[in-house]
Amino acid sequence: MGVEIVARLAGTDQEQPFTTTQENADAIMRGILDLVAARRNDEHDPGSIEIIARYGGREEKFNPTPEQAERLLAVLESRNQVAPTQIPLTTIKNKVCGYLQVKPDLLERDTRKREVVYARQMVCYFAKKLTEAPLRAIGGLIGDRDHTTVIYSIKTIKDLWTTDHMTRRHVADLEGLLV
Repeated sequence: MGVEIVARLAGTDQEQPFTTTQENADAIMRGILDLVAARRNDEHDPGSIEIIARYGGREEKFNPTPEQAERLLAVLESRNQVAPTQIPLTTIKNKVCGYLQVKPDLLERDTRKREVVYARQMVCYFAKKLTEAPLRAIGGLIGDRDHTTVIYSIKTIKDLWTTDHMTRRHVADLEGLLV
């Protein structure tokens, strides 16, 4: 299962996203829990920085002091456990769903409605194309789907791109929105 960690300046769209693999997830989550515990003992402005950890379909948020947030990100980067991504996975999901007019939460449900399946496939395609996120993290974004589902989704969009003019148009339009 992939983990996405996002450091965000509260009240803004400025984010520093990271993704990692399951092997490193436990250490990262322990570090986050340590910061949460330390935060409870500190007096600070809770609106300055927000740390969000997305793990197995769950989301944990907390507001550490700026020093704590910098320390966590520095530790993660120095251990080379995470790699910065170009765009957060949730941003890809939200923009694709907005463009295709599909509610983002529908992607996580067990439905085979064509418009939902197509949106899921587009999210997988762009998540792989625009980030270094592992297939498991991408699968977690669309309802804890298996990595093989993600691979199949990417292949489907590539195949449709060669034969379907609407898919080519959607890909071009979404590239403009996401890049």
